[in-house]
Amino acid sequence: MKGRITRFITFCIAIAMIMAPSVSRVYAGRAGGDTYPVGSDVYVERAEVKPSLSLSRLEVPIDKIGEDQVVEMTIEGAAEKYAPTGLHIKFDDRLELLMDDGDYAEKGPALKRLSGTQYPDFCDDEGVLHGMFLTTSAKENYGRDGVMWRFRVKLPEDAKVGDEYPVELLFKRNVTINTQDVFTNCLDDKSGKLMEAWLFTRGVEQGYIRVIDKVEEAEETEEVEEVVEKKAPKGDLNGDGVVDAVDASRLLSNYATYSTGIAVPTEEDIYVSDVNGDGMIDAIDASNVLAYYAFVSSGGTLTFEEFLTKK
Repeated sequence: MKGRITRFITFCIAIAMIMAPSVSRVYAGRAGGDTYPVGSDVYVERAEVKPSLSLSRLEVPIDKIGEDQVVEMTIEGAAEKYAPTGLHIKFDDRLELLMDDGDYAEKGPALKRLSGTQYPDFCDDEGVLHGMFLTTSAKENYGRDGVMWRFRVKLPEDAKVGDEYPVELLFKRNVTINTQDVFTNCLDDKSGKLMEAWLFTRGVEQGYIRVIDKVEEAEETEEVEEVVEKKAPKGDLNGDGVVDAVDASRLLSNYATYSTGIAVPTEEDIYVSDVNGDGMIDAIDASNVLAYYAFVSSGGTLTFEEFLTKK
C-alpha cells in the first residue's frame, strides 16, 4: 500500500511539472502589420536561431524637441546566420523623416558586409513619408549582431510633455503577387524559415519617442580643493624621479644662464638646484649631484638628502 502511495505522489509531481508554465526566458512580441503565416506555435519553437530585433526607445526633454532624433534598429542573436532581409519600418505620422544625401536610412555595423537598398513607403495624401522598406543581400551569411539601420526624424514643433510617437517594425505580405518581408539565411532553408518565423512572431521590440519634462541640470557646487604645493625633489631638475648626470648637466647649464643674466631662477629653481643650501646655484651644486650619482651607481642606497647630510 505504501509503495502505491509513493508511486502515485511521484506521478502527480511529474504531471505538475509538465503542466507548469515555462519561465526560462521572456521574449519580445510580434511585428505589427499582417499576421505571419505559421503552422503552429510548436513549429516556431523549433527554431535554433531566435533573434531579437529592437527599435530605439527615446525620451526627449521638451527643450530638445527641435533637435534631430536618431532611431536605431538593432539585432541580437543572429550573428552570421542571416543575409537576405526585407523589413518595413513605420513611424508616427506626426514625425518627419529626414533624408541625408538622398538616403532615408544609414547602414549600421551589423550590415557592413551586406548590400543594402532602401525604398520610401507609407506616403500620406500629401506625399510625406512615414516609413520605409529596407532590404539587404549577400552571397554568404555575413550579417552580424548590432545596429542594422539608423535614421533621423524630427518631432513636431507643437509636441507636448507626455506625447509619444510609435516607431514600429511591420510585417507586410502581399498574397496577390506572393511576396512578403523576410529575415532568413542565404539558402532560405528550414533553419532560415524557422528563424524568420521566430523573429516576426516572437522577436520584435517596438520603439517610440516620448517627450518628457525638461531635465534639470544638477546644481553645480563649487568645491574648494586644498592646494598642496608639491616641490620637486632637490637635485632632480628634469623631474624624472632620479638624480643623475643629466641633472648635473642641466644644473651647470642653468648656472651659466643665471650668471650671465640670460635667465632669472624662480623660487622652485632655487629650491631644486641649490642642493647644498648655501643660497647660491653654482658648480658646487652640480658637483654634489655628480657625486651622488656615482654613489648610487656603485650600490649606494641613501636618498639624495641623506647623502648630503652624511657627506
